[in-house]
Amino acid sequence: MSDPWDSLVAGVTATLRDLRPGEFVVIEFVEVDGVPAWSPWPYAQCAPAEEGWYCEAVSADHLPPHQWPLDELALRRAGWHAPVGAEGNWYRQADGAAEAARSMVEALRHSRDCQDPSRFRWQVGTLPSGPGNGSPSSLDAGPLRLAA
Repeated sequence: MSDPWDSLVAGVTATLRDLRPGEFVVIEFVEVDGVPAWSPWPYAQCAPAEEGWYCEAVSADHLPPHQWPLDELALRRAGWHAPVGAEGNWYRQADGAAEAARSMVEALRHSRDCQDPSRFRWQVGTLPSGPGNGSPSSLDAGPLRLAA
């Protein structure tokens, strides 16, 4: 029997490897029991960069700790860099798709207390054109994939 966390990472890795130019992946933890559908959820996102992958994990500015727990020390220990400016997220570079996928899943698992791999979902979005192009931001949602 395979580890559900490894299966989740494998699914996200496969999606990252299939990205076309101008696309990124966003992964969310969807807490469904007693949480309204409009509630903000923890997320991480990743896009190909010039060298490797550029990854982001939601910061306190976008999902405050009073809405969802945040362990910044866990992020720092895992090699994430603190947000720059009020609009920033935690960020890091990864060398390969598997490292990027694992970084995002582990960031949500350990810094945002997302402990059930079956509640993760991910989808492909399209990078915006214009200023700031190259960093994941808005989502043009593709097909939703749920963790097995």
